[in-house]
Amino acid sequence: MAKPIDKITQSTSDRNFEAGAGATRTGQPAGLAGIWERLSTSDAVRFISLTAQLGLVMLALWRFRIEDDYGFIRLLPLIFGGFIVHSLLPMRYRRAFFLTLSIAAIGVVLPFPQSLVLVGLGLGLIGLCHLPVAFSIRVGLILMVVMGLATLRTGWISNALVSDFQTLILPVLGAMFMFRLAIYLYDIRHEKQPASISERLSYFFLLPNISFLLFPVVDYRTYRRTYYNEQEHVIYQRGVLWMVRGLTHLLLYRLVYQYLVPSPGDVQSLTAVMQFMVTSYLLYLRISGQFHMIIGILCLFGFNLPETHHLYYLASSFNDFWRRINIYWKDFMMKMVYYPAFMRLRKWGGMSTGIVLATVVVFTGTWLLHSYQWFWLRGAFPLAATDGLFWGFLGVMVVINSLQ
Repeated sequence: MAKPIDKITQSTSDRNFEAGAGATRTGQPAGLAGIWERLSTSDAVRFISLTAQLGLVMLALWRFRIEDDYGFIRLLPLIFGGFIVHSLLPMRYRRAFFLTLSIAAIGVVLPFPQSLVLVGLGLGLIGLCHLPVAFSIRVGLILMVVMGLATLRTGWISNALVSDFQTLILPVLGAMFMFRLAIYLYDIRHEKQPASISERLSYFFLLPNISFLLFPVVDYRTYRRTYYNEQEHVIYQRGVLWMVRGLTHLLLYRLVYQYLVPSPGDVQSLTAVMQFMVTSYLLYLRISGQFHMIIGILCLFGFNLPETHHLYYLASSFNDFWRRINIYWKDFMMKMVYYPAFMRLRKWGGMSTGIVLATVVVFTGTWLLHSYQWFWLRGAFPLAATDGLFWGFLGVMVVINSLQ
């Protein structure tokens, strides 16, 4: 389980931008007027083909009303048009344009002034991370603000003035900041290559987040390192393919949910019990579908992020299952919890003891942090015994596999 995290060896400086096929070269025409002069015939064909593919995916998303309850359908024209403009812009303008597009998406889904309040709170939290004071003081101030917002999220203060704040703004703010803020604080403490303002802000206000409150835990350093780190048409094509995979998962989820999951009253036989167990497991297709859709959209804007799930139904062991089913969460827990815990615990009891205890900490933390996540989304902090048994059982199996 203790797989080392790859060292970050590449920055998001100008050399990273120049790696993309769309990078502006010296002597080439600048601005939109020179776009087609910079494109070769093969580039133009690829671009038209990708645009047509994306248009078909958007049409399917609209036709099947995918995630319509959360305003995703309203974002489709913004994503489609934004992709076209973004991919034709000179490289130096693309980050700022993506940030503008992400802020615009918040205004499309959330009404005014709630959208303005959300952006203002987000900017305030990011600003606290960069106060010219000791790191411990910054962390303390952020914790105080988070505790105040959490008090409002509980609903203890109930009146007309704060109702929209509790039900509309705080769930979205939590979805954007509850894990990314911790990663950001961790990484900027060891940051060697300075980031631009648009680079920092767009990390939090990621375009599809406003419509997907269950969002992959995107690592800040990975988000920076993978920006246009391949030829741009390769990244765009990967994004379209992942969106197709996400659409497929979401359609399969509908099929399972509407036609295959038996109602609890119908589970009267061993066959019905097996059907209920299998179909309940298949309902995870919704999460994997959403995550593939999200990362596919980010690929359309140059963020060549790794896949979030990898054939998790074909896992050969519990360790393999843990590595495959939510890769971003696994990497987050390894980086923020497992490695720090293991480095301390191994000094106390040796390698095997360190592995066992650090794994216990990881899965206990996973149980608690999932409840923390639901607190921001639903306003309650569920600590169900069934969830504890599930994560406890999975943790024990992972420990056994790790020691074999």
